[in-house]
Amino acid sequence: MSSSAFPRSLPAPRQAFEVDTSLDRLPVDDVWDWLHTKAYWQRQRTRQQFEQQLRSAHLCFAVYDTSRAADELVGFARVVGDGVALAYLADVFILEQYRSQGLGTPFMRIILDEDGRKQVRALRPWGVLPVADKRPGSGAGCCMPTSPSRGISRCAPSWS
Repeated sequence: MSSSAFPRSLPAPRQAFEVDTSLDRLPVDDVWDWLHTKAYWQRQRTRQQFEQQLRSAHLCFAVYDTSRAADELVGFARVVGDGVALAYLADVFILEQYRSQGLGTPFMRIILDEDGRKQVRALRPWGVLPVADKRPGSGAGCCMPTSPSRGISRCAPSWS
């Protein structure tokens, strides 16, 4: 999939934050550090395995704070899939100091709009089965049961 629509700014009032899919821009050491020290699901993997995951990912998304002199990593998500019919969302995080600022929802919308609707038939959080979304008019959805992603992707729509 082409990432020509990136980088893309988050909607107002969060224009100082930008989402990009470029691996050349991605601060791999920062992503590795967070996943290896904070993410219980990634701690057993080696740096070499992590780098292989990045290379084989369908797309990687990163959020940056562009108000800093050097763009600072704010969050990350990796999409794993075949690029046609199925994709899984993995390794989603927003750094602790940026949480509760309303960044997670627009970040997820950009990921879901870009990859879920345009590229694949179904985008699911890793290891999650579809469940009914109880909000009126929302249709089916899927929920992420893991605590680190509670605020970011509590419920993601399903387009399958």
